[in-house]
Amino acid sequence: MNRFGEPVSGARVGIGTASRVTNAQGKFTVPLVPQTYDAAVVVDDPAVPPGFPPVSRAVVYQQLTRRDPVLFVPGLAVQPGTGTHSTTLQSLSTSGLTGVPLLWAFTNASGFVAAGVVTGAEMHFTWNGPPDAVNPGSLVAMIASAPQGITASGSVPVTAAAPISVTVPVTAAPTITLSATARPPAGCGVVGLDVVIPASDGTTVTAARLFAPVVPGTSGVTVDSIIGFTNDVKLSLRISTTCLSSSATSSVARRLPRRLSPSTTVFDVDVPAPPVITSPAFGSPASSASPLAWTAPDGSISVLHFDRLESNGFISRTLDLATTSTSTAFPNLAALGVKGVPGLSFVWRVEAWGGLTGTDALADTSGFGALLAGTGNFSHGVSASSSVTISP
Repeated sequence: MNRFGEPVSGARVGIGTASRVTNAQGKFTVPLVPQTYDAAVVVDDPAVPPGFPPVSRAVVYQQLTRRDPVLFVPGLAVQPGTGTHSTTLQSLSTSGLTGVPLLWAFTNASGFVAAGVVTGAEMHFTWNGPPDAVNPGSLVAMIASAPQGITASGSVPVTAAAPISVTVPVTAAPTITLSATARPPAGCGVVGLDVVIPASDGTTVTAARLFAPVVPGTSGVTVDSIIGFTNDVKLSLRISTTCLSSSATSSVARRLPRRLSPSTTVFDVDVPAPPVITSPAFGSPASSASPLAWTAPDGSISVLHFDRLESNGFISRTLDLATTSTSTAFPNLAALGVKGVPGLSFVWRVEAWGGLTGTDALADTSGFGALLAGTGNFSHGVSASSSVTISP
C-alpha cells in the first residue's frame, strides 16, 4: 500500500528467497515463510515524469511474524494507474455563526483528510486517483479562537473533482476540559502543547495552542484548559519537544500525538529521548560496508530513511528500513532491485516510534498509515541527519 493506505499493483515483494508481484488489488501470496521473516517491497514510482530514469521507492521490514502483513511503502504517494489531482477551494464561508480564523478540512469515506486555514486567497489540496476519478466527501468548516480553539463547526457534502465554493452551516462546538502534563527528557524542553487536526500527508493544522515555547531544560509543563471539540474531524493533542544532540550541533525533535475524545481528556506523559545517530560520527560519511548505529528508547521501533537528493531538489531514490534493532548494515540495493539515478551518497535519519508492539504493528491495516496521519497514540522522535556513501 502507499502512504495513504491505497493498494499498489505491480509492487515487487521479496520474503526470503520467494519473490512475488502484487495483483490489481495490491495483494500477494507466499506459500511458506519462517515464523520470523524480513520482507522487502520495491515500487517503481509512477509519478516520475516521462523521459526521466525510473526511480524506486522501497521499504524493508525486519523481524515480522504476521501471516497477513500489510506492507506500507511510506515514500510512495501514488500507485501505478493513478495520478495526483489538485482541487481548488475557491471560497468558504459559514452561516449561523461567523468568526476568524476559519479552518477547513476535506474528508472522505476512506479516511483521507486534507486541512488548512482560510487565507482569503485560493487554496488547494491534492489527492490520488485514476485520471477520470472523482472524490466524494465532506467539506468541514471550523471557527477557532484563542484560547478555546474550535468554537463552532459544521460540514456539507462536496465532490473534489471541480473547484469548490460553499457556505457551511455551523453550530456552537461543545467543550471538554483538557488536562495535560508533559515531562521532557534531560537536556530537552517542551516547545509546544497544541490541539491539532492531522492531515493524511503528515501535516497538521493547529486548532488551539495551549503552551508557548520555553527555554530547553524545563522539568515539566502542566496545562488545564477548556477547549472546543468536534466530531467532524479527528483531533489530537500534540506534545513537541526539542533537544540538543550530544553528538551534533543541530537539534533533534520528538512529538507525541494523543487522540482526543470526550472520554479521553487527561494525559500524563514522560517524553522519551529522541534517537541519536552514533555511527558514523556526526559529519563523517559512512560506507555501506560499515554498520550504522544509533540510540533509541527501549521498546521503540526505528525507521531509517535514506534519500538520494539531487542538486535540483528531486528525490531520485528513497529507501525505508523498519527494525527493532539499533544497528544494521545498509541494504543491498542491487539485490532488492531498487532503481534510481546513479549516485553513491544518501542522506539518512532515524525516526523512533514508541508505543508499538514490534514491527508487526507497522504491518497492520492501520500501521504506517495511522502513524503518518498522526491519529494514533504513540511517540515520534527524529534524529539529526547524516550521510552514507554506497560502495560501487
